[in-house]
Amino acid sequence: IGSLSSIKKISDTLSSGGMKANNVTVTSYVDCLAACYLFVECQRYDVKGKQSLTTIPKFYLTDHGFRCALLGTKDLDFGHMYENIVAMELLRRGYDISMGKLTEGEVDFIAASHDQQTYIQVCDDISRPDTLDRESRSLLSIRDAYPKIIIARTRHEEYSVEGIRILDLASWLLSSAGAAHQRTSGNRKPV
Repeated sequence: IGSLSSIKKISDTLSSGGMKANNVTVTSYVDCLAACYLFVECQRYDVKGKQSLTTIPKFYLTDHGFRCALLGTKDLDFGHMYENIVAMELLRRGYDISMGKLTEGEVDFIAASHDQQTYIQVCDDISRPDTLDRESRSLLSIRDAYPKIIIARTRHEEYSVEGIRILDLASWLLSSAGAAHQRTSGNRKPV
């Protein structure tokens, strides 16, 4: 979850494991799984070029129970799990989401609604200065005036670093402000 997913890489992995697979077959399965709402696809968006990219999307599970049923709960990657939770919550609040591609690095989400957008980074723990620097670097490299947010499990009240709002994941999920800013985008489908 939350990793770049190449159809070619998936089919190559299946083929190397002795299964007959090709890009067309894997694409059909991925499309069917998305149509069944088992996961949603998040396309890439070139922030500098202001255009959608058709290469290597990310996929998010609609329910973490699927992952736990297949892989168990040992060695959970909380950073990716939190990213998945934020993706689903943004969709629930009515935002269209995409992953932001930068010249160097990426932004986890560009949450868009009408003519507004927000850049969002998601992290497990930003208590170490180098982690906070890494997460904020991508946001600071974007030179427009749209809001920039880091959502992490801080267990602190909201604060700001160089104009970037730092929000605790649990507080953000429970916030009435989030519900007050809830957007609707009509008949938008998850894929």
